[in-house]
Amino acid sequence: MRATSTISSTTYDGSHSLIYHACLVLAGTALIALSAQVKLPLLPVPITLQTTAILFLSIIFGPALGATAVAGYLLEGALGLPVFAGFSAGVPILLGQTGGYLIGFLPAAIVSGYLAQKGWNKGIKVFCNVLIGTIILFTPGVIMLSHFVGWHRAYQFGVQIFYVTESAKIIFLAGFLNQFNDYFSFLK
Repeated sequence: MRATSTISSTTYDGSHSLIYHACLVLAGTALIALSAQVKLPLLPVPITLQTTAILFLSIIFGPALGATAVAGYLLEGALGLPVFAGFSAGVPILLGQTGGYLIGFLPAAIVSGYLAQKGWNKGIKVFCNVLIGTIILFTPGVIMLSHFVGWHRAYQFGVQIFYVTESAKIIFLAGFLNQFNDYFSFLK
């Protein structure tokens, strides 16, 4: 299998400065924070564009830089910056009903970034990559939500309600990356 270049695979080799990496991470955290504010306020879990932003960043940045951006975003929110959905913040959000989805961002970023480096960033493979990342992201979300509302309601309000919107986001992101992934090479 041919490995594919992502931003982190070309920039973490020392060819760019620490300042360059920090700027990419800050831009990533800003994109995730902005995407959190685009939401449909459903209860108990709102529909946002965070999943799309996280998988997009992970696929173009790769696992190291993508995970660093996600970890930075989570740290910003935990420390009180209002970056979570609805301009919320704090550790209670991470430990609350929607905290599992936030926690799921990190493994999703790592796996999707890794798959992108292994060539899963074009064609049907990018669709599968985004789908896998979404499943990874939702798994801790529904598990944590079930502790608050039970398994049946966690599935109903934490998975089932997202079928249409997540399917549309997966198709959009896979199509977008198929068309424009090569244009992000300027970041490399």
